[in-house]
Amino acid sequence: MNSIWLPWVKPVLFAHLPRSLPAITPLPTPDLSWLPNVREGKAIVVDLPGVESVYLGLALAAKGYRPVPLFNAYPLPTAFIQERNLSLEKIKQFTRVDVESILAALYQGCSTLQQLNLPDNAPPAFLLDTHRQGHSLAFQFVPENLFDNRSVVFTTDFPSVDFLTAQSIMSMIVVRQRDRKFTSDLTYILHTWQQAKMPLEYKRLADQYPAQPLKIWAFPGLGIWVRLIAHLTLMSNSTGGFGGFIHTYSSG
Repeated sequence: MNSIWLPWVKPVLFAHLPRSLPAITPLPTPDLSWLPNVREGKAIVVDLPGVESVYLGLALAAKGYRPVPLFNAYPLPTAFIQERNLSLEKIKQFTRVDVESILAALYQGCSTLQQLNLPDNAPPAFLLDTHRQGHSLAFQFVPENLFDNRSVVFTTDFPSVDFLTAQSIMSMIVVRQRDRKFTSDLTYILHTWQQAKMPLEYKRLADQYPAQPLKIWAFPGLGIWVRLIAHLTLMSNSTGGFGGFIHTYSSG
């Protein structure tokens, strides 16, 4: 693949192949009648739960858009899994975010994507996991070592507005299932694009309406706040991406 969007594809998950992965049942293709033709100069940001994001990305690829995975959370290390002989279900109990399913969906979708033979300059569909900052803390037990792989995205994880416009991308559509409750990291990115005069639109997959104009409000200093919270609360990895063990210590 020589896509112009390749520099923004996150290699974090792919670096952990090969490994045993859960079987993922392909999701039905949603209604894409709202989707602009690829010649209209629009890019897509998919902000859905991980597996749903991957499968919408594949559906968009069939319409001529290039999926760009931006998943930057690490899976549980293979050595840890093998040492404890963990089943796929047990793995989820040790991690804050289920990225095993995301990796499985990406792996299963690779052959489909290769068969499409998309042009190198196909407009991008950036894929995010809407649960990247954690979906649930309701673990059945508290393990000795919890792998915290919550993550955030920064403006640098996306191409600049100048680069996008140079590739004839003139507006951006953000896709979610229902609401517009963007996390703070995505809010800041969208606000930055808005300030740079990149028109924004919003599409709810749950309804039949076309994409609607989107206006973003962000408080001053939100970008600094996002980076500070990420630095203080997330487990960044020295090799890029997010993921690390939270060690618990017994008292007494």
